Amino acid sequence: MIPNRCEVMEEEHMKQVLKVNTKLIFFFKYIFHLDYAAETNATHGIPVEDFQQIVLNQHNIYRREMCANDLENDENLHRIAEQRVHNKANGKEIPLPDDYNENVYIHDTGDPSKITGENNLLIFLGFFKKILYLGEMIVKFWYDQRQKYDIHNESSATDFTQLVWKKSNKIGVGHAYNGHKLYVIVLYKPSGNIRGQFATNVGCNSNGQSNQSNR
Repeated sequence: MIPNRCEVMEEEHMKQVLKVNTKLIFFFKYIFHLDYAAETNATHGIPVEDFQQIVLNQHNIYRREMCANDLENDENLHRIAEQRVHNKANGKEIPLPDDYNENVYIHDTGDPSKITGENNLLIFLGFFKKILYLGEMIVKFWYDQRQKYDIHNESSATDFTQLVWKKSNKIGVGHAYNGHKLYVIVLYKPSGNIRGQFATNVGCNSNGQSNQSNR
């Protein structure tokens, strides 16, 4: 039986649709890494070192806005941060020494088999769906506490104040998984959030410039 012209056209149309859909599937797999599984040596599809650098870069963007010098990676702090965050993920709290301070972020990733793919991470924020990596989102979460910061209440926004603390100059970043949860710890040295030193370590002076603590 010879197919009529309509049947031939319909078959060709279905081939084109299948071809387009296949390309879209491969595109989304490439973008979101949907075939990836959770890994211990990576965070949401990127190597640990890249994740640490993303966190550092975002810190320094915000620190410049607050007239603070850039932080630098510290390999020893990275190792300590990894140890602390794995203990925290396992429910073990270790006392924090006086020579460094930490910020902590805990994120429920959902299905652990998709931790890397689901959150590679393109997170959509706001109406215009601004795309941010997870590392950037975490630092932004802490920085957004500045809206709650009250210089007369030094404990009002401690994640924010540590992030931009002028006397801190080294950073260490660690992450760990426990089931659906991702734990991230960032260590800062020298320690920030020192009582009585907030005025000189947080924010710019009246001229929009750095103050003495940053020099």
